[in-house]
Parts: sequence; C-alpha cells; structure tokens
Amino acid sequence: MKNVILVLTWLMLTIPCAADIIIVDDDWPYDFNDIQAAINYSSNGDIIVVFPGTYYPHGEGITFLGKAVTVTSVDPQDPYIVAATIIEPPVYEGEGDYEYNGRGFYFGETAGPDSVINGLTIRNFFNFDHGSAIYCHGSSPTISNCVITGNHTYDAGAAIYSYYGGSPTISNCIITGNTTYDHGGGIYCQGGNPQIINCVISENTSEMGNGGGIYCESGSPRIINSAITGNLSKTGNGGGV
Repeated sequence: MKNVILVLTWLMLTIPCAADIIIVDDDWPYDFNDIQAAINYSSNGDIIVVFPGTYYPHGEGITFLGKAVTVTSVDPQDPYIVAATIIEPPVYEGEGDYEYNGRGFYFGETAGPDSVINGLTIRNFFNFDHGSAIYCHGSSPTISNCVITGNHTYDAGAAIYSYYGGSPTISNCIITGNTTYDHGGGIYCQGGNPQIINCVISENTSEMGNGGGIYCESGSPRIINSAITGNLSKTGNGGGV
C-alpha cells in the first residue's frame, strides 16, 4: 500500500493540471469499480489508475470511445503489480467456463497514440472472431508493459489484431501462450506501420494458418529488440514470423 500511495502522489505532481486521476478498484470505495465506467466518465488527458484486482469486460470489450486517456496499473514497472491487475472474461455462473465471444479491449478508428493501456495482464479471452485480447480497427493505440496470455480465437490474432491500416505501438510486453486456428497466434497485422519494441513473443501457436508468433499480411511493421521464441505454426509457414 505504501508503494501505491507513492505512485499516486507522483502522478498527482506530474500530470497536467487540467487532467484528472480517476481511481478504479474492484472492491474498494474509490471512484469506480469498473474500467469502462471510468472511461465513460473521463476526458482527454485523464489517467485512469487501476488497483490490483480482477476486472471483467463484456461483449466487444473495453472501448476508449476515441478518447486520449491512459488506463494503467498502479505500477507498470512492477511485475507483481502487473500480474495482479487482471482483465479477463466473466465466468458463466454454474458452468465453470469462460464466456465465448468476449474480448479484452476494442480500439476503434479514432484511437491514436494517446489512447494508452499500461501494465495490465489480459488473459483467457476466447473469441470466434479476430483479436480476442485486443482488437485495433484502423487505430494506433499505445500498449505498454502488458502481459497478454492464454487467449484463443478461431480467426486471426489471438493476442493483438491490427486491421485496416492500424499502427499500434506495442512495447515492453510479454505475449505468450496464445492460440489461433488462423494466422498470427500472437499478433496479426494488416496494413499500417505497427511497432513491436522490447517485447517477448513466445509459445504462441497457429493451428492451421501462418505466423505462430507474428503474422503481417501487409504494411510496414517494425520489430525492434524483441525476443521471438518457441512459437509454432502447425500446418503453415513462419513459426516465429
């Protein structure tokens, strides 16, 4: 708790005066207990600080509504905090299985580099469509210090799906153990200029398509200083990329 207070104090001293810090906690009496509700309330430039806990988006996932806001854990540099700040699908009561067709985050076309997620664990989403954990539709958000793991899709890009010329910046992330039946077990890119920087892309699988780790159909991606290891394309090409 002492570290959390120090981080919040630092944020209050460093963010612009016009911006607000909005606190989200799943069981404490802070501003909100739901990330989407905090985004709905927020304005451009606000920082939404998510306390450790488990948060359950529904349907198409948490959307930024085109806002330039940051959703961050209390300390994105602390792996224990990141591991404890979890975005995952709800479990159907009594069935013991995760909700199908769920998604973690959806970024629409108006999301740019100032739409940021930072220091979250996004896991266990299963979508029959594209991009189970994160879907970037013609958008260019910033995705930093996240762990994206255990996601599955029957279509492309189980962890991150970037489409329609999107150019997300993905930095300092661990993308591991994701599976697709199509292309891009970890990341799928079509068009745009996505950047993958200082990431670990490992143990992702394409069951019937190409690119176990990363599949880039078109565009000009840049992969910089990243470890791509242990990925598998079972029947296609490019186990890693």
